Amino acid sequence: MIDCSNPIKSNILSALFLKKFKELAVKRVYVIRPVLEFEACGFDVTSGLLDVFVQPLKLNDRTTSVT
Repeated sequence: MIDCSNPIKSNILSALFLKKFKELAVKRVYVIRPVLEFEACGFDVTSGLLDVFVQPLKLNDRTTSVT
């Protein structure tokens, strides 16, 4: 029977491997400058897209609530 009180990843056989892989990735991959630059660009793009889509929704909300 599966224990639902713990995260699902703790119920798989490769949980220890997954944990070690994640630790290694954080140490070796996510600190490399091009990766950090790419991640920063992603944040900029996401922020820009949110601005593009949220502003019209805010304007639409104001116009519909006035009438």
